[in-house]
Amino acid sequence: ECNAEEFSKKFPAIKLLKSDENLGFSKGNNLGIKQAKGAYILLLNSDTELIENSIKFIYERSVSLNDLGAATVKLIYQNGEVQPAANYFPNVSLQFLEVTRLFRICKKYYFSKRPTLDYNKNFTADWIWGTFYFFPKKNLQLFGGKLPDTFFMYGEDVEWGYLLAKKNLKSYYFSDSTIIHHSGKSLYQEKNIALTKNSRHFIKKYYGNLHCLAFIILTATCNFIEDTKKKFHS
Repeated sequence: ECNAEEFSKKFPAIKLLKSDENLGFSKGNNLGIKQAKGAYILLLNSDTELIENSIKFIYERSVSLNDLGAATVKLIYQNGEVQPAANYFPNVSLQFLEVTRLFRICKKYYFSKRPTLDYNKNFTADWIWGTFYFFPKKNLQLFGGKLPDTFFMYGEDVEWGYLLAKKNLKSYYFSDSTIIHHSGKSLYQEKNIALTKNSRHFIKKYYGNLHCLAFIILTATCNFIEDTKKKFHS
C-alpha cells in the first residue's frame, strides 16, 4: 500500500484523482469519468487481478455491438470458483414462487422467466456487476452525463442495468476471458444487509409501494425460514 503521492510517483502515466470524502461507488467513479477522454469507459475494482488481457478482449468483443449497454467478463475467486457476475432484476412474483416452493408446480412458467444462468457461457443478462464494467461513454448522455448514483454502495449496477434496458440496450456477459476478483468475504453479512436495503429501495422506486411491501414480507419470511433451519440443525 502507498499514499496518493507515492502512487503518482510510481505510476506517473496514471492520472490520480483525490477526494476529501468517500463519495461511494457511483459518485466516486463519476469523478474519474469527468476526466475520461476516450469513447469507452472501464470501471475496474481495486480488488481485481488481471491474469490475461481482458481489457483488450472486452473492447474487441464489444465495439461492434450496436445494442451495447455494458459488458463484463468472467469473475472468479482465487480458488477458481466462478462468481455470479450477471443476474436478473429483483422480481417479487418469482420470489413468492421460491419462498412458497410453488415453483416446483409452476416449473414451466418459472424457468421460462428465470432460466438457469451458466457462467461458463456467453449470454445477455438483466444486469452485470460493476466490478469490471465496460460501456460506451455516449451511453451516459441517456442519464444526464453521469452514472446514476441513487445508492452509495451495492445495488447501483442493478439500477444501471435497469435503466439501460429501458433504453433497449443490453448487458453482456462474456465467459471467454477471466479475471480474479478478491471479493471481501469478511464483509459478507454487512454486504447482504446493504443489498437487501437497496433492493427494497430499488423496488419501491421502479415498481411501486405494493411491490415493495410484498418484497419486505417475502424477505422476512425467507429470513425466518433460514433461522428456523439453523436452529433445527444446531
